Amino acid sequence: RIGADEEDTEGVIDHIRDVETVQIAIFVRESVEGKSRANLRSKEGYDVAKLAARFGGGGHEHAAGASLDEPLAAACEKLVAAALHLLEG
Repeated sequence: RIGADEEDTEGVIDHIRDVETVQIAIFVRESVEGKSRANLRSKEGYDVAKLAARFGGGGHEHAAGASLDEPLAAACEKLVAAALHLLEG
């Protein structure tokens, strides 16, 4: 809606993860087709590759991603619920 493209969001996820109290960072953007793309980052002790795998994605222990065939709000709800479950152990 605001005219930003994917390049404009590069590095945002790393700034989120750099916040001292953040253990798992999630950045989600929605495509014009209504699908969502999530970038996941974590600090020591949290494997976001496993979280991404739950949504058909993958990556490394501390840097992963996934694509969800649903709009932003629904994707965020599912990703946050999964991240909370991971945080709770």
